Amino acid sequence: MDKVKNYLSDLTILFVDDEDGVRESFEALLNMWSKKAYSASNGKEGLEAYHKYNPDIIITDIKMPVMSGLEMAEQIKKINPNLPIIITTAFQESELLLEAVELHVDAYIVKPIPKKELKKRLEAIAKVLLIEKELKKANELNQLYLATSGAFMVALDKHANITMLNKAASETLGLNQNEVLGKNWFEIGVI
Repeated sequence: MDKVKNYLSDLTILFVDDEDGVRESFEALLNMWSKKAYSASNGKEGLEAYHKYNPDIIITDIKMPVMSGLEMAEQIKKINPNLPIIITTAFQESELLLEAVELHVDAYIVKPIPKKELKKRLEAIAKVLLIEKELKKANELNQLYLATSGAFMVALDKHANITMLNKAASETLGLNQNEVLGKNWFEIGVI
């Protein structure tokens, strides 16, 4: 868990809430837990802050003037469907909860926001983000190895469709890598 807590301290968070006192106190708290916390007082400002700062996680109230948190989340999810969003609300309306679920938000917390619960949710999200980051890095290293290795390498899925063909295999077989990806190994005529 220490690695997750340390990773949380490398993330940026956007906190969107129309209540000045709530926003200010949570921005200060989130700045202690994360690399940097930003805040906005409504969904329109939140959307602008998202474009400006590109945060790793967003925490937003649902009902706000100018633009609601759900409207903001919907617009952001169109741009970045994988961005973790936590919805907070003082309202326990099932219709709002269903809208949040349809937007694939990552958590729904009822106000007043329990600090321990929020930190627990943030650490869970940080854990997922850390795993995704490590998998991406491993994949990039694998791709680099496959591209630069002189060894003949071909990867097939369970149906014998080509999922990877490195340069050495492409040159040896006289195949264009891009043209054979997804095609069946036994049907391309190399055997």
